[in-house]
Amino acid sequence: MRELRAAFREGLPPLIEALDGVIGELRGGSIDVEDDARRLAHQLKGSGGSFGYPKVTNAAVEVLQASATEMVEPLEVLVAMLRRVVAEDGSTATQILVIDDDPLIQRLLVATLSSEGREVVVAGSLKEAEPLFSGDWSLIILDLFLPDGDGREVIKQIREGVETALTPILVLSGASSSHARDECLDLGAVAFVEKPFVPGELFEIADQILHGVLPSQQTQGHVVEEESAEPGPRAILLAEDDELTATLIKDRLLRNGFEVVHCTNGHEALEVAETQPFVLAILDVKMPRMDGFELLAKLRKLPQLMEMPIMMLTGMGSEHDVVRGFELGADGYVLKPFSPAELVARIDRLLVQA
Repeated sequence: MRELRAAFREGLPPLIEALDGVIGELRGGSIDVEDDARRLAHQLKGSGGSFGYPKVTNAAVEVLQASATEMVEPLEVLVAMLRRVVAEDGSTATQILVIDDDPLIQRLLVATLSSEGREVVVAGSLKEAEPLFSGDWSLIILDLFLPDGDGREVIKQIREGVETALTPILVLSGASSSHARDECLDLGAVAFVEKPFVPGELFEIADQILHGVLPSQQTQGHVVEEESAEPGPRAILLAEDDELTATLIKDRLLRNGFEVVHCTNGHEALEVAETQPFVLAILDVKMPRMDGFELLAKLRKLPQLMEMPIMMLTGMGSEHDVVRGFELGADGYVLKPFSPAELVARIDRLLVQA
């Protein structure tokens, strides 16, 4: 994730320059640049949180909610925040939050996961952990059974928090239950490990997550191979006009063994889909020339793609978009900003079900 955050920072100077120009125009009394401001804010709303900067997403939302005559102040706040992000050197230590009431497990995890540049913080209960949720955590390791809370409810609480909505969650459980594992993964956890576990293997799983690679699901310290998709090309069609978001998705999918064909508008994506096979398509809702809904409807009319899993990307809170996507034949959706690990987990489940 650190490499992706660096890539995000490197792509910000042109956006900052463009936003500075918009602010200047607005201060001069022109509202003709309102559409430019909203387009840039929409881009940052989707990519900010996905690259690990949820505050950028929040600031972009403030711009989108402002009228043209009240837009200067939230734009200045957004630009100031982007300048601070660019100024980061990326040297901050990786922080892991462990929520487990067993003192021996706590000591084991601290000893196993601590290293140079990596700090492990421990909470023995939900009450102790809640004040820490505002921290910049790279990983949260959560016991499924806490003395004052059910781990599944804690996952929901973590996912609902602005600061932790995208933080990877690894669940530890002393009970062997495929139902509990599936439920935790569906709620947003990226891995599930049963106790007792092998410390070295847990370290490998955590290290994979910290480096942006979704691990195979784990149980009793052994890898459980999930049913794989049908053999053949693992090419995914990605229709996304935001280059930052597309870069994030392509990086994660390539790391997980997929090929990615990226199109920046719906018309181009339809032409490509008519000429080559794909195992799955990811469609952004808002695109030029042909939006995601129109593209979805046209893809479903192609005989060779009628059964292909299709996932929609849409802005957070766009419930209407989600419903419309399912009505047109979508198999799943991901809200922006999204966790890359969650995206891959949903893709894997769609391919298993296909």
